[in-house]
Amino acid sequence: MANPTITEVHFVGSVCLPDSLAVFRRLATSFSAQALRTIPDGEPSKRCNFVIFQREVFSKCPFVLLNSDFTPNTSVEPGPDAPPIELLPVQYDDFAIASYKSFCQLKDTGVIEDGVRFQVSLPTPVNVLGSLINPAWRTKVEPVYAEALKNAVKRIQDIIPVSDLAIQFDMASEVAYLEDACHTPPWFSPLEEGLVERVLEMVACVDKDVELGFHFCYGDLGHVHFTQPKDLAVVIRFANMLLDKVERPVSWIHMPVPKARTDHQYFEALLDLRTSSKLFLGLVHMDDYEGTEARLKSAGAYVPNFGIATECGLGRASKAELDSAISISQSIIAKQH
Repeated sequence: MANPTITEVHFVGSVCLPDSLAVFRRLATSFSAQALRTIPDGEPSKRCNFVIFQREVFSKCPFVLLNSDFTPNTSVEPGPDAPPIELLPVQYDDFAIASYKSFCQLKDTGVIEDGVRFQVSLPTPVNVLGSLINPAWRTKVEPVYAEALKNAVKRIQDIIPVSDLAIQFDMASEVAYLEDACHTPPWFSPLEEGLVERVLEMVACVDKDVELGFHFCYGDLGHVHFTQPKDLAVVIRFANMLLDKVERPVSWIHMPVPKARTDHQYFEALLDLRTSSKLFLGLVHMDDYEGTEARLKSAGAYVPNFGIATECGLGRASKAELDSAISISQSIIAKQH
């Protein structure tokens, strides 16, 4: 197969810059609108560690939370005499609406080109429940939290014009459950069908004119995956199950590629991927242009056209790592012209 065609780059969500204005400016001035079609706000401040800040949401009912060492909190058991589950705002809508003002500021001055969308990256409820909630309470908390997150999505769409908006659902816990790498077991069965059903519930809240994307994630705590993928087979099987059920367009999907995987075996399952969605492979690794080229070439043996990205967000990266990721991505795209 000829060398793959690479014309687009994707940023998953978090970026190690101080605020959304700095993120929008840096990414919009680094790539054209044809190369970077959606721009996230960088998930600054307390959002940089994915869903950890969502512990605040349960401040009125802390008994539902896992302890900080991931052991169950047994102070209050579910039952008829248990206190009610009361949530504080999930805040994702507040952050998105505030960041959109910065997005519009740069769009109005021409820094962000016409046609580029504001990307809101959101966890599915499974990520919050699986990471933060005591297993004994998950079936009770799930409908309450899911409803709160769906309301946040609806509010985002009420405030931000759908023509300017893209929403990406981040799925780390889903992948962890599929890889049997979670510290606690799932609270539903069968596993794959239950995961698909829960993602579809969130997808149903997204307006058909909002671009939609999926990020299949192996985690990045300390730049280390929660488990090293053997290959892409697990996420591709799940992606196919999900995409077969989604009753609307999915604009893109993103899958990670570990730094060491320049071999063809890692990418072989791409032959089984059933989608017309844009595929982004997270094969850009900082300070590794030659390795990035090798991973790109191996992937190109199985798919002729895809976009590039890093494996995960860059909120916990250094400025030098961010600079390197941008520089490598620019060089890869420039070679196509």
